[in-house]
Amino acid sequence: MIAVDVTGQEVYFSAYFPLISKTSATATTATLKETVKLEASDNKYFNIFENLTTGYYLIETEHRCQTVPKDVDIDLTNAFNPFLVIDRPVPFCTGNQARVKLGLSEHLFDINWFKLDANGDKTTTYPLRTGESFFGRLSIPLLLIWLSINSSQE
Repeated sequence: MIAVDVTGQEVYFSAYFPLISKTSATATTATLKETVKLEASDNKYFNIFENLTTGYYLIETEHRCQTVPKDVDIDLTNAFNPFLVIDRPVPFCTGNQARVKLGLSEHLFDINWFKLDANGDKTTTYPLRTGESFFGRLSIPLLLIWLSINSSQE
C-alpha cells in the first residue's frame, strides 16, 4: 500500500496522483499503473493505492504549481505488523478514557490519529493527535492511524 496525503498543504485543485511502476530503483522507463484526480469539491486530500505487489514505484503529487516525485520500494517479504495497545479501565464504560499506543518509533514514522465517520472517512482535515500514543475518549468507528516516513530521516 502507498498512501499519498497533502492534508494541510497549499494545494491548487485539480490535484493528481499518478502511480508509476518501475522495473528497478534506477530505471529510466516506467509504466503508468493508475492516476487519481481530486477536486476541491471532493473534500479529500489523500489517496491510498492498495493491492500493490513487491516492486519499485514512483508516485507523483501534481497540481498547477508543482509536481513532487517520490520513489517507493515495496518489499512484501519484509512486511511487519506493529502492535496496538489499548490501556483502559475494567470494566470499560461509556465516557471512560483510554490510552492508545502504536508500537512504532516516532523517529521513523510520522504518526497521525484521525477520527473516522461511519463510512471510514476522516472527519477532520487535521489529526486529533500526533505521536505514538494518546489519551482520550474512544468511540466506534475508532481511529485511523496515518503513517508516513518521517521526513527528517530521509
